[in-house]
Amino acid sequence: MKTIEIQCESKLNLPIGELNDFQGELKDLSVDRYLELKKSILELGFSEPVSVWNNDDKWWILNGHQRLRALRTMQAEGYEIPEIPVSVIQAKTIKEAKKKVLAMTSQYGEMTYQGLFNFQIGADLSVQDLDM
Repeated sequence: MKTIEIQCESKLNLPIGELNDFQGELKDLSVDRYLELKKSILELGFSEPVSVWNNDDKWWILNGHQRLRALRTMQAEGYEIPEIPVSVIQAKTIKEAKKKVLAMTSQYGEMTYQGLFNFQIGADLSVQDLDM
């Protein structure tokens, strides 16, 4: 069994089974996008903590749903999933937590071609690398 490599640190790590979906069907993960995400996780490891909120003694995922959805699918495919690094987000109510989800999933900055070109300079990144 292949173990997913964790490539980040956090003060708290939780088993994947303790992390509960909070977004519902807010976003979808197509098969093609899952395969891209899986490839990225296998190549680069799990590289960013998941944002969670503790409410009623349950851990609710505020940000990182697609990565966890991919990990759960990979687990069903036979991959071993270690405990997941998490960052704990504070919210007083469900409404506040949902507003934070929307803020975290928003993409405020836009990538530009010139910015992408400048970013790859000196890193030996190919067009295929940039396709991520």
